[in-house]
Amino acid sequence: MSALVLQWRRAAVFTQDAPGAIATIIGPPGAVGAVGASGPPGAAGAQGVAGLAGPAGPAGVPGIAGAAGPQGSIGLTGAAGATGPTGAAGPTGPTGVAGPAGAAGSVGPIGLTGATGATGPMGATGLTGAAGATGPAGATGAPGATGSTGAIGATGATGATGAAGAAGPQGVAGVAGVAGVVGAAAGTAIAPSAPSAGAVSYGLKLVAKREMLGIQGSAAALVAAQPHIGASRIAVWSTGGNGSVTALASDVSAMTSVGTLTGRTIAVTNPLLRARRIGFVSAATAGSLAGQYYANAAWLIGTSVNPSGFLATFVFGCSDAATVAGARQFVGMYNGTGAPTNVEPATLANAIGVGHGAADTNLKLYCAGSAAQTAVDLGASFPANTLNADQYRFILWADYKGGLNWQVDRFTSAGLAATTSGVFANATPGTTAPAAATALAPRLWRSNNTTALAVALDIAVVSILTDDY
Repeated sequence: MSALVLQWRRAAVFTQDAPGAIATIIGPPGAVGAVGASGPPGAAGAQGVAGLAGPAGPAGVPGIAGAAGPQGSIGLTGAAGATGPTGAAGPTGPTGVAGPAGAAGSVGPIGLTGATGATGPMGATGLTGAAGATGPAGATGAPGATGSTGAIGATGATGATGAAGAAGPQGVAGVAGVAGVVGAAAGTAIAPSAPSAGAVSYGLKLVAKREMLGIQGSAAALVAAQPHIGASRIAVWSTGGNGSVTALASDVSAMTSVGTLTGRTIAVTNPLLRARRIGFVSAATAGSLAGQYYANAAWLIGTSVNPSGFLATFVFGCSDAATVAGARQFVGMYNGTGAPTNVEPATLANAIGVGHGAADTNLKLYCAGSAAQTAVDLGASFPANTLNADQYRFILWADYKGGLNWQVDRFTSAGLAATTSGVFANATPGTTAPAAATALAPRLWRSNNTTALAVALDIAVVSILTDDY
């Protein structure tokens, strides 16, 4: 009968397949051998199908333990059989002799690490729950009761009136005040009220539209105040008068005369004859002239960039011995510095002044730049050829902003008979009026033109005020 005996002693294993067979003894495990080099990873084998479990065999009858045979050589390890059911435990046999240590088995290769499984998808976010309903508002509390109004306090008693103070001493009489200037629209002269004796009144005096301080005494006319000569400069040409032929010049060199200087004796007949003046008389030859001119152009029209300008005044009158048909005349500022010639004033370029042409019966205004411009007729109130009767005053204010303002006054035996003023239109500076860089000089002349009779021009004063020296 076949029997299997297993006996353990110090980890020795004995196996016997059948009676009389050579027993296979498995010795204890030998020492661990050195670690062999790692082999390349083997390919992963396919998963085998699990086998069916076999039925449990019947338990064998325990055999008698045989004598221990000699230790055989270590047999090959047989393939592991399928595990059978556990038999009943046999009696413990004697301990067998320890077999020699077996050779160390080689270490098997390390199996591959399985791949990490993919992360599962994130679950969807749950819906937000609905907001809870707002609770009802609490009831409004009842208003408190209004407090009662306090009683009005009693009015205090009126204090007793104090005793009257003693009268103060008589004050000193104040100085009479100067009459104030009456307001007026812009550009309008202001005539103050006549002051009392020993006092003056102040007003606004317009001189060719230049605003100047006006002063009026109790028995005098309103006159313009003299500008401060320390801050301004005034060139004046005049004469001692009453028969004198000496031409005077102040703060400027003398003018050049044309014609014969003739002394004029003053008379009370009219303002022209009453003025201290010099007569400039031409020759009786046709085309002859009489008058004065300044041979140094030194005055400029002002601009906002070059604030210059000037205020020029000319006082004159005609004094021909007899009427001269076709006479010509010009009084004003001119760019030339040579002697005047017998031309129509309306043909002059770079000139600003007053006068008349051969066929004119009234005075005319002239204003021209690089090209001559149309003259402006002053009308019948300003006749051109009255002799020894009318005194004329022409005022030209070239303001520092470039404006060209003018004024013409006519004085007769009755006093100021006519006055007019205005502004020269200067649509194209340099063409319709002298350019700002074009220097000008005073020039006064009268011509007999084609008539062989002498003409005469009486000149009382020429003055030019500048504010920039």
